[in-house]
Amino acid sequence: LQYDDHRPRTSKLLSAHEAVDNVQHMTDETRRFLLGQPVSEARPREQCVTTLDRDMGCDFSPEVYIPGGARPVNAANRFIEAETSARRAALPAARVVPVRRVATFTLSPFTAREVAAPLKTLKQYPRGRVPVVASTYLNNGVAAWLDVPDDLLIDYCITIGTTHNTRPCEAFWHPYRFSAISGLALVIRPTDALLADPHAILYLCEAITAHNAWRYNYARPVKLHDLEVSVPATQNGRPDVAAMADIVRGQLS
Repeated sequence: LQYDDHRPRTSKLLSAHEAVDNVQHMTDETRRFLLGQPVSEARPREQCVTTLDRDMGCDFSPEVYIPGGARPVNAANRFIEAETSARRAALPAARVVPVRRVATFTLSPFTAREVAAPLKTLKQYPRGRVPVVASTYLNNGVAAWLDVPDDLLIDYCITIGTTHNTRPCEAFWHPYRFSAISGLALVIRPTDALLADPHAILYLCEAITAHNAWRYNYARPVKLHDLEVSVPATQNGRPDVAAMADIVRGQLS
């Protein structure tokens, strides 16, 4: 057991704002059971056992055997879904932007500066309205919403997850005020050329993930100077930011 106001959950520590301690309740119930005393039935059962109805034609759909039976299929909804799918299929395909040259670069040409992640851990602050980026690949990298002071907020930056036990090198664009956890996310501020067209930033984020994720799946530490990207290049061998933006616009149009 932990005695520092935290509880373990799937190798993570919960803060006192989230932890629910039911150890004492479970201990008391177990002791009563071992002594042959009545055990509380207040908690709902989590499973039930039933026999299959042979008259159903061996329909093993689980919803048939739960209380209330199966829900009838709404044919109208199915028709609407089919119509919607047909309309989507009839839409013109995204514009394909031809790329003549692709080259591999470090992140230096795209980085104005590296920004230090302001927070140490997720348990520093109670829940609030500030998105905090860690190393998750969900929700644009946001692992929690906390009450973080204004002087610990950053904005208009790219974050790159660093830990290998989730999905390493997942890169996200944050055109809003947020905070980040040191050691779990690298934070970089894009160059002015990228900031002038955020479509190119979206391309860069995908390129970072695609080019680097497989390299850091085995506990190799992620360092900013080791990361590379393969992106369109100009004739003189520089990153073609305009082409990067055009590709994203073509996919979104």
